[in-house]
Amino acid sequence: MTRVPFGVTSSPFILAATIKFHIRKYSQDQEYLETCEILNSALYVDDLFYGANTVDKALKLSQCAVEILKDANLNLRKFKKDSNELRSLWRKRGIPEARESNEHSIK
Repeated sequence: MTRVPFGVTSSPFILAATIKFHIRKYSQDQEYLETCEILNSALYVDDLFYGANTVDKALKLSQCAVEILKDANLNLRKFKKDSNELRSLWRKRGIPEARESNEHSIK
């Protein structure tokens, strides 16, 4: 595994290039296509902002996003939700959620 220290001038570029590489790699698989499109448009550094119309769709998108970024040795974590059903499904699958706070951000 290769590591890039943050604070180096090229670090943001290398991070973005690594993520784009993995998005392209997974976008060849129909199962990951929608998630790749979301990652391409809704990922800002290490924050991903997206929504879904159903609990099943939100679960699938979150699982696929975690899997894609895990392949790049990146840890997508601390999901926030407004559905207790989704919270329960995430817990069963080991997907961590953000702690509740007055803060309006997703990490």
